[in-house]
Amino acid sequence: MHQQGEITISAIEKNLAKKLRNLFAPLKKLHIPALTSIEMALYEAVENGIEHGCLEIGFQLKRMLIEYKYYDKELRRRQGNPRFIKRNVVVSYIYTEDSIQFDVKDEGKGFDWKERFQNDEDNPTPTLNVSGSGLTIITTVFDSITFNKVGNEIKMIKYCKLPEEL
Repeated sequence: MHQQGEITISAIEKNLAKKLRNLFAPLKKLHIPALTSIEMALYEAVENGIEHGCLEIGFQLKRMLIEYKYYDKELRRRQGNPRFIKRNVVVSYIYTEDSIQFDVKDEGKGFDWKERFQNDEDNPTPTLNVSGSGLTIITTVFDSITFNKVGNEIKMIKYCKLPEEL
């Protein structure tokens, strides 16, 4: 079995969960035990790409906006801003006999992922200075994650045995 493709998700996407669900349609009938967790972790990666990458809402700013109950208003404001409105997140996927792989790349400036992770670049693990739970969920669910140098692309791999035909 080998299936691959990609989807582009706008920074102003209103129904992210539905758009991502379509990626998992071929896998649903296989009854993969961790599939719900994989879906949740991919959602977190894409949401991070939209919020922190495309819309440039940094970790500290997001924390402050949530604390002052201004986050939703600022999110809508940025989604209407011509500076951000045309930005996208591209999700590439590959399903093989032994793995499920996703590559999520946003059109933002990236982030210093080395600052937020321990020093093992081949399999980073979040340290306690991670602001949100998204990266923790991602590293817990996937067996391998890597970032590009800039920090606007994450590759996630879950190793599992899949049948030859979908």
